[in-house]
Amino acid sequence: MDKITGTVERIVYRNISNDFTIFRFKSDNDKQITVKGIFYNIHPGISLEISGQVNMTKYGEQFEAVNYSERPPLTLENIEKYLASGFIKGIGPIYAKKIIERFGESTLDILELNTKRLLEIPGIGEKKVDSILSSVEKQKDIKEVMLFLSGFGISSNYALKIYRNYGNESIDIVSKNPYQLAEDIVGIGFIIADQIALKMGFDENSLARAKAAIFYALKDKSRAGHVFVYRKELEAYVSKIVNIENEQISYALDLLIKENKLFLSDEDNRERIYLSYLYLAETGIVKELFRLSDKNNSNETNNIDKIINKLVEENKFLYNDAQINAIRLSYLSKILVLTGGPGTGKTTTVIGIIEMLKKMNLSVVLAAPTGRAAKRLSEVTGCEAQTIHRLLEYNMEIGFQRNNENKLTGNVFILDEASMIDVNLLYSFLLALPDKSSLIFAGDVDQLPSVGPGSILRDIIDSKVIPVVYLEEIFRQAKESKIIKNAHLINKKQKPDLTNCNDSDFFYIREPKVEKAVELLVDLCTVRLPEKYGIDPINDIQVLVPMKKGIHGSVNLNKVIQGVLNPHGKSLVYGDNIFRIGDKVMQIRNNYEKRIFNGDIGRIKDIDDENILIVDFDGEIVFYEQSELDELLLGYCITIHKSQGSEYEVVIILLSNQHYIMLEKNLLYTAVTRAKKILVLISTDEVIQATIKRENVLKRNSYLADRLAVYFSIN
Repeated sequence: MDKITGTVERIVYRNISNDFTIFRFKSDNDKQITVKGIFYNIHPGISLEISGQVNMTKYGEQFEAVNYSERPPLTLENIEKYLASGFIKGIGPIYAKKIIERFGESTLDILELNTKRLLEIPGIGEKKVDSILSSVEKQKDIKEVMLFLSGFGISSNYALKIYRNYGNESIDIVSKNPYQLAEDIVGIGFIIADQIALKMGFDENSLARAKAAIFYALKDKSRAGHVFVYRKELEAYVSKIVNIENEQISYALDLLIKENKLFLSDEDNRERIYLSYLYLAETGIVKELFRLSDKNNSNETNNIDKIINKLVEENKFLYNDAQINAIRLSYLSKILVLTGGPGTGKTTTVIGIIEMLKKMNLSVVLAAPTGRAAKRLSEVTGCEAQTIHRLLEYNMEIGFQRNNENKLTGNVFILDEASMIDVNLLYSFLLALPDKSSLIFAGDVDQLPSVGPGSILRDIIDSKVIPVVYLEEIFRQAKESKIIKNAHLINKKQKPDLTNCNDSDFFYIREPKVEKAVELLVDLCTVRLPEKYGIDPINDIQVLVPMKKGIHGSVNLNKVIQGVLNPHGKSLVYGDNIFRIGDKVMQIRNNYEKRIFNGDIGRIKDIDDENILIVDFDGEIVFYEQSELDELLLGYCITIHKSQGSEYEVVIILLSNQHYIMLEKNLLYTAVTRAKKILVLISTDEVIQATIKRENVLKRNSYLADRLAVYFSIN
């Protein structure tokens, strides 16, 4: 098959019923060609790449097209973007501009055919020319893709991700179905893919667009924590996103269900639409928990009370009745939920459970959803704890190596911070548990649910099919902490104690003015708290807010705090972010290859000459290429959702009316319980009162509790 590139000069014939078109085409080497084939919505002046073959007809030589793709016009702006992207080593934004100004439209020819002429640019010497020449040779394949994609507004960093994913097929795949980008490329969602598609001439009411919009809507809802969406709500949501006829949306939805790409569940005559993998996870959790529950549990009570009494005697700790019950049930029940707020002895109980189980000669495996949570679990128990991903031996090529065909080994598995686990992760974990093992969920059910879809801990408790131990008594030492006292008051929808005294661990500062609140926060971070407590303002202080946007959002506050704490030094610009050596940064996406997970906090150690960012995550050194920097944000200020599973020496919470859409009791409760030693709350009485009265503002769609109740009752 041959390939020609050039520009449409004149339309000779077009059949509007089937888009069969004959036109005159001027190739890039100035050859006049007659082309025929099926072409949608082309016009004189459009630049095309056409694949097909030359045939001789009675009208002379004609090129019969098999497929084609539009090429954006090669503008100087596109070329400058390509050069400034950093893909050609030795050329950055400054030299890109100088080269374009000097050579104009001849730039690409100069780079490929006469690189030595770059010596005409002030500041470029022989060594840099050699480096550029070497890089140009390596980048020949990607150049065409970069230039093509830049014409549709795709940034150089996304273009590199596309090329890495599709290789030399990038242009062909994007031309045929740009909506595929939303499925395959992290960071490119439906909105960007749709803009590309419409620029390429895709029909606004096309089936491909309707299907892509449905997937986008479902994934958007799953990011908000929903496991499913009711059909009518989904169709209404899609119609808001795109201007597509309702009949087309409904038809596309039916097709996706028929193709098993989506799942329709209507057990109680309410049509629920699931992404297929979420339906598999939700129903799979039910079956796996039932498998593990094994009602023929052979564990006996003969020696358990003697062992517990001995345990109490050895530890010289007076467990309360609820804790004793939890320790007993950890042996007598195949599955157990242990939940309680701060200061109620949850950690002490887990330690007691581990010691008791070891006395029964049972092996105990500890795991948590995040690296920080696993590290803390190891520290407080003195036993090894791993992230769930590490325990399941995640591999980039094949996924979890521990699964239903390659089970884990162990007698009892304890999952800490269980409220943070989403449906997908729990299902994968349950699949890997051996039949005769036991499982203990430990966590605070009143905290925010997982970042991913589902409300695992809440749903399991609400199903009433699994034994649950609630720890409610606050121990004497914990009662002395105002942080813990106020956390429980907030959880009960009662006004917290907002009085201040010098030896307290909880401070409240009333500040209703938006700008003043920011000034106050900066002063606390940089001067007042470090001076009073002798702490490091970057390592020891964590600012928490409900949202990313707005003056009081994490994006703006990060820039403000960075400007005071780390204003100078070697830096790397990525989008709206400036990353400097010494900055605190946060990973915002699970990266299994790097073994760094959503919410992990690190410090930038260095930025090397190749613009590689080197980050230290608690001793784990991770390298980020420029195209991977969309996985990082500045971490001086983070959202409360991102703080789950972590504890910080000093926490500053900024809560204002700017966050009203997000304000609810569980959000403030979670934020307060992140502080280990000192907490400062900047807000107003009115905002705090409104917050603790609001509950389930962002209630999630999940059917797990109902499925568990039904399945356990009929089996």
